Amino acid sequence: MRFSSVLLAIAAATGLTSAKTIVVKLTDKNTFDPREITADSGDFLEFQFGPANHSVAMGDFNAPGGPCVPINNGGFWSGYVPVGSGLAQTAFRVKLNNTDPLVFYSTQGRECNFGMVGVVNGRDNQTYAKYADRASKIADSIDPHGGPFGGVFADRDQDKSSSSSSNNNNNNNNSNNNKNNNNKSAAVSLQATTILVVVASLMVLAVLA
Repeated sequence: MRFSSVLLAIAAATGLTSAKTIVVKLTDKNTFDPREITADSGDFLEFQFGPANHSVAMGDFNAPGGPCVPINNGGFWSGYVPVGSGLAQTAFRVKLNNTDPLVFYSTQGRECNFGMVGVVNGRDNQTYAKYADRASKIADSIDPHGGPFGGVFADRDQDKSSSSSSNNNNNNNNSNNNKNNNNKSAAVSLQATTILVVVASLMVLAVLA
């Protein structure tokens, strides 16, 4: 029992259970990229807004009102994010609390009806193809009431965004990459130290057993 507990501690310390950030771009072609996603519980969806006035809301595969309708309880909603060119500096981040199938869509005009939807962990009859097909047969979409909820706006993940052609932006990206590399090195060093502590604890437990 003690050994299992220590193994779990090692897994946590080495980052084996660390969450991923999955970038989803809302493009000027009125699509989500990617639109089909596989994710684990604890992962984050980071919605990055491109040119237009897009939004993202969690839908419901089995909503009585059909597709392009927000889920009744919980979910998430970004509100509308107007962008003139490039990508907005902030992105909408949503944490996934399970691995159940999840659908999201843009509430702007008829974008959902024209296929601007995405699915996480699709399976059986809860897939992108089936939802998009149903959405294409309705007249309009519905947005949630009120301001954004279910997620937070934060600086977008620069490493996973399209780079700018300007030298200034390239320099900024290089600076950010250097900072990220330093942070990763520090994290690896911390993990190594933690592993040594856990292994030492394991040896003590073995002696006491």
